[in-house]
Amino acid sequence: MASLKLKHIVFAGKATWYLISSPFKLTYNLSGLVAQTIGAGLLVTRDSFQCPGCSEPISLVGRWECGWCGYMFDGFFFARCIVCGAVPPYIACSNCGVGVKNPILYP
Repeated sequence: MASLKLKHIVFAGKATWYLISSPFKLTYNLSGLVAQTIGAGLLVTRDSFQCPGCSEPISLVGRWECGWCGYMFDGFFFARCIVCGAVPPYIACSNCGVGVKNPILYP
């Protein structure tokens, strides 16, 4: 009988924790989804970024080499590699070397 009460108490504690934490988890996940959507929208509408270090434009279109497998391709920098499927996490400015994060991976 005591074991049954203990199981009910544990279940009530878990249910309470779930009900309290679920709105926070939902808000966190939705904010990440919104940020990724905004980042994807930025990538679709632009072909360059402004460097935060030197204010020069960083072109996202050109000839690139995959950092994982070394495959050379012409196209968009943040596109998925067709050989290994890797996505670059950042692009470095050719003038000053400052990196700009991929807005889809790191909102």
